[in-house]
Amino acid sequence: MRWKWHSAEDIVGKLACVRAHLSAGKTQREAIEAAGISVATYHRWRSQFENLDARQVSLIKQLSSENTRLRHALAELEGPIAA
Repeated sequence: MRWKWHSAEDIVGKLACVRAHLSAGKTQREAIEAAGISVATYHRWRSQFENLDARQVSLIKQLSSENTRLRHALAELEGPIAA
């Protein structure tokens, strides 16, 4: 089986799908299988992304890329360190 990489937005969406199935009365295993993930993956994702929504995930991504850009800009300004 090939590994499938999910974006943070996809993960939050699948967790929301599982919550919707659970509220509709399905068992946890049925809800997880309906989302197309394994039980272990669901529990790992839930521990990492449980309290986030899609808007928060995109904000975290945006802040992370801005942080990376600023780190590169700072490294360019500092220049090579003289030994």
